[in-house]
Amino acid sequence: MGNATKKRHHTVWKHYLRAWSEDGRMIWLRRGASVIATNLNNVAVQHRFYSLHEMNREDRRLAEAFIDQIAPDLHFLAKGWLHLFYEIPRLAELSRRESRAGSELDRQLRLLMANFEEDLHAEIESKSLALLADLREADRSLLDDPQKFCQFCLYVSAQFLRTPMDFQLFKATAAQLSIEGSIDTVWGLLRTAFTGVATYFLGSRLATTKLTYLAVRDQVELLAGDRPMVNLAAPPRPTPPARFVVYFPVTPRLGVIVDFESQESGVSVRELGANEVGELNRQIIAASDSQIFGSSRASLEVGDLPRGS
Repeated sequence: MGNATKKRHHTVWKHYLRAWSEDGRMIWLRRGASVIATNLNNVAVQHRFYSLHEMNREDRRLAEAFIDQIAPDLHFLAKGWLHLFYEIPRLAELSRRESRAGSELDRQLRLLMANFEEDLHAEIESKSLALLADLREADRSLLDDPQKFCQFCLYVSAQFLRTPMDFQLFKATAAQLSIEGSIDTVWGLLRTAFTGVATYFLGSRLATTKLTYLAVRDQVELLAGDRPMVNLAAPPRPTPPARFVVYFPVTPRLGVIVDFESQESGVSVRELGANEVGELNRQIIAASDSQIFGSSRASLEVGDLPRGS
């Protein structure tokens, strides 16, 4: 876990975005109508976004209401996280009340609250380094190795649920439940629990998964966003998706579409022309919160791109 409190939490993996950086440090960013070059350290970052929060009884009931919507045979995957996310802040507060503020125990508990979920994401990213390298080489072995496929499903699930835009979607759903409690407080728990459930669900779809690499043919590029993956089969919000056909770019010249419930499993490569690239870029921009990334200023100044938030 380390001894330093992590305050700047990246909601998109910095190593992933490095593919759009020429020197490994700077990246072109579009926010609204503004296009600037900025350091990778300064994009897709939120202050203490993954820090744990103390839950009261209403918060816990709200979390349980979300968990109850999961298939009963998968409840065990979520309930374990509920216990951890509830007890760690409670123990930290208990330590403070018992006049142990400033003690080593208090310091370690506060550090755990600050870093626990951020460290989970860092571990997922570390274990996905080789996977992302393979995807960038259009490797065809992903569906040949069940363990590698499960790691891929974990990477997809975590990235799909870790951004501020995903939080806003859950917040809208929480408002419809008419249950007291703060979605801001329980979102870290739900994000982590649903990542595990989604990984389990997608990981069981190896036999029906089709992966298509999308190679850019023309002198255009695929853009990345601060919500870097989109479900091409998603219905209009806020209806929950019944199917996952995930698209995400892995470099400016190569993208991936993964259909987890295809009639034809396997791996293929398809070339993309400028019109298809433009449509995929529009999907990324429409799904984003406020930040779009490219490898050049010109790629972000194309006139027909939406302006984003």
